[in-house]
Amino acid sequence: LFLDFSGSDPQTAGPVNLVSTVVRSVSLLALVATADPSIRVNAGLTGAVEFTIPEGKVISPVRPATVNLYFPTA
Repeated sequence: LFLDFSGSDPQTAGPVNLVSTVVRSVSLLALVATADPSIRVNAGLTGAVEFTIPEGKVISPVRPATVNLYFPTA
């Protein structure tokens, strides 16, 4: 599976930017929840999904951008 986040908005000045690890985690959780909730959540999932997450986006800001986890929002 290929997940491409190239179309995401540019990073912001405020604290709504997410770090890319949160984007990956939330994406994998959504994949498991929709495909088969009985799939074990472990490092093996990362081998089945390829991410394109360009730098400078709201989901992958460049320092010194303000970031937060905002996991519920993600």
